[in-house]
Amino acid sequence: MPADKPNHTLLILAKKWLAGKITDKERLEFDQWYNSFDDGHHELFTDETEEGMENRIKQAIFSRAEISRPGTTKLWPRITIAAAAICGIVLGIYFFTDPGRINNRQNNLGDANHIGPGKNVAMLMFSNGKTLSLNEAKTGVIFDREKIRYNDGTTVETASDDNSGVQMVTASTPRGGTYQFTLPDGSKVWLNADSKISFPSQFNRTGRKVVLEGEAYFEVAKKHAPFSVQSRQQEVMVLGTHFNISAYTGEPQVRTTLLEGRIRVTGVAEATRQDVNPVVLKPGEQSLFVNNRITISKVDTGAVIDWKNELFIFDQDRLEGIMKKVERWYDVEAVYLDQNVKREVFSGRISRFRNVGELLNKLSQTGAVNFKIEGRRILITK
Repeated sequence: MPADKPNHTLLILAKKWLAGKITDKERLEFDQWYNSFDDGHHELFTDETEEGMENRIKQAIFSRAEISRPGTTKLWPRITIAAAAICGIVLGIYFFTDPGRINNRQNNLGDANHIGPGKNVAMLMFSNGKTLSLNEAKTGVIFDREKIRYNDGTTVETASDDNSGVQMVTASTPRGGTYQFTLPDGSKVWLNADSKISFPSQFNRTGRKVVLEGEAYFEVAKKHAPFSVQSRQQEVMVLGTHFNISAYTGEPQVRTTLLEGRIRVTGVAEATRQDVNPVVLKPGEQSLFVNNRITISKVDTGAVIDWKNELFIFDQDRLEGIMKKVERWYDVEAVYLDQNVKREVFSGRISRFRNVGELLNKLSQTGAVNFKIEGRRILITK
């Protein structure tokens, strides 16, 4: 089906595909049209009117983006559509898979529906010993001098009855949790699952220092006082910038990715506790600190901060790394019955708010991996 097929016909096919009523013959025509464009992907995370979608389809922005495991089966093209006006609901993230490439093996995922995605869960702990569980119906909190409020303006129950001075605050998320925090200087921090960040209730004029365990995305407020983040075996110094740090305990490397501005990354050798030569990152670069060495590479920053944008994005990622993200977000345990499967490589994308069974099913359709659910354990084989 050529790309110049009448627009009204393409629109009809697209609507049938969205409604799940497209025939095999029509699907073949739609696939041929879809595959006639250059690689790429289009995402739309807001609701869209039918007229808007119609115009978008007419302009042929269903651009092809074939994603594959090298030398093996294609997983899914990256195509996402928000079409609430047509389907009556927000459809979220879509995958568009060639039926001829789907593997028909049966996975034991019938029990996966009880494993839902993570949510807004976090706790605050103060140096005076008081703790506070944050409201799951909210998305973030703001620290403003002595007052703490949710980002919708409502007041957070005071966890401290001691106004004698500055306290250290530790904000933490469990497995399956995420939350946003605005620090006393106005800097914003998005905390990923199974992570924690510590900071003073008020910063002083000489410096702003926070300590991170796990993963966080930072948007640092521009102030005269330098801002630093201490994590496993490294320190990041900034003045005003956007960056992501992944420093989970149990993982061999610390990844620091810069989106805007400039930062300096200094590692600390584990054995000697001496500084490793610092590096300065430019936007689009990532430092990898492992085995007492720092290396720099260019990366897709969108894939790095996928979690902040409520997505899983895999780009030639090993299954072992993918499943670590799954474990933290869905609060499950991955059990490998075949160790070799850890090295399988996949690419694709899906909303983080889909149930785990939908993600596992997409991975299994390649024929490279098989899953079985037992409670909150995911058994993995070839």
